Amino acid sequence: MNLILNKKILNKEEIVRTLFKIIFVALCLIAIFIFNAFFGNPISKAMANNAAKKYLNKEYKNMDFEKREIFYDFKNAAYIVRLQDKKSQDTKFDVAFDYMGRFLYDTHEDILLNTMSRFREAALEYVNEIRERENLPYELSLDLKYKDREYKNLIKLDQKVDINNFPFPLEVTANAFRENVNYEEALKILKSMVSVMDKEPFKVETYSLILLPEKYKVKNGEAQTWKNGLILFDIPKEVIERGNLDELKEIKARGKEREKNSEN
Repeated sequence: MNLILNKKILNKEEIVRTLFKIIFVALCLIAIFIFNAFFGNPISKAMANNAAKKYLNKEYKNMDFEKREIFYDFKNAAYIVRLQDKKSQDTKFDVAFDYMGRFLYDTHEDILLNTMSRFREAALEYVNEIRERENLPYELSLDLKYKDREYKNLIKLDQKVDINNFPFPLEVTANAFRENVNYEEALKILKSMVSVMDKEPFKVETYSLILLPEKYKVKNGEAQTWKNGLILFDIPKEVIERGNLDELKEIKARGKEREKNSEN
C-alpha cells in the first residue's frame, strides 16, 4: 500500500516538474520572441551587416564613411545601417535590409533634407535670439516655406547658412497666453510680430498665432488644453497691416472649412 502511495506521489512530483519545465521553456521562448521583435536577432543582424558591406562597396566605394552602425528598426522590421561621410556634414543617410539580408531601401537621394534641416535650426535659433533681445511676451517658432521639392533649387548640399541671405521665406508662429482671447488681442500680437520681423533679414511670407487663455498655462510655458483658444494660420503680412478684423475672421473660417474637409 505504501509502495503504491509512494509511486503516486513520485508521479505527481514528476508531472509537476515536467509542467514547470514546459512553462520555463515557454517563457524563455516568449522572452526570445519579444527580444527579437524589438532588437532583431544576431544571425539576421550579421546577414544584414554582410549585405551592407557588399552594397556599400558596390554603390559607394569612393566614399569615406566616418561611422557605420547597424540597428534594428522594429516598426518596419528592418536592419538599418546609418552612414556619415567624413568629407560632407550633410551626407548622412540610411541603408536598410530585411531579416534575410535583402536590400530594402536607401535614403541617399534625400540627403539635401539634412541641409534644409540645418538651415531651419539656424533660423529658429536666430528667431529665439530675437525674442530674448526684444523681450517678447510670447514664444516663437517657424517653418520654411517652399512648394513640393522646390527646396532643391534653393540650397546646395553642405551650403553654409547665411542669415543675411536666407534662401527660404518663412512662416513665423507665436504661442501666446492672454486673459482676453479675442480678435482684437490677436491683431495686437500679430502687429507686434510684423514690427519685429520687418527689421530682420528674413522674408516672412505668412504669420500664424496660437492664442490661449492665461488660465490654461502651466509652469513650463505649455498649455493644459487648446480649449477656448483662437488659432489662426497662414496670415499674409498685408492682412495684418490692414488691421481688418473681418479678414482675420475669414481666415479662421477658411481654416475650419479645411479641417472639416480633411476629416471627410
